[in-house]
Amino acid sequence: MTTTLTLYELAEETLALDALLGLDEGECTPESDALAEELSAALVLKADAFGAYVASLTATEAAIAEEVTRLAARRRAVAAKAERLKRYALFALQRMDRTKVEGALFTLGVQNNPASVEIDCATEALPADYVRVVPASMAPDKTALAKALKAGTVIDGVRLVVTQSLRVR
Repeated sequence: MTTTLTLYELAEETLALDALLGLDEGECTPESDALAEELSAALVLKADAFGAYVASLTATEAAIAEEVTRLAARRRAVAAKAERLKRYALFALQRMDRTKVEGALFTLGVQNNPASVEIDCATEALPADYVRVVPASMAPDKTALAKALKAGTVIDGVRLVVTQSLRVR
């Protein structure tokens, strides 16, 4: 083998060699031994390259997640600073009893917000026509279900499922 095979191609070649050996009643020839050695060596190299690539992608993902966290914190800080500056400017304009200041590029203006409801009593004290009932949401408790199923409890519509994944170490 002079070309680098993909993992899929290595699997196909190995299965083909196993089938060939099965046809020969398991008798190994020098050619089949050499091919088996070559495939085994190629598989070891492929596993190392594959593992290195997955590790690189995992490290990149972690770096991106860290950067997302850092940028989210920076975004919140910038938004908070903008809000503080707007409150400061509002306070200053109200203190000067001004509703507008026109600059060369921007105009600062004080405006009334839409009316909002402020409630100073308990919800139960309000007339029923003005109270919404918000039903509690329900979601399956998978931890409790798993514990019950492992203990042998039979629950209709629920089962434990074992899946497989590839672990690269």
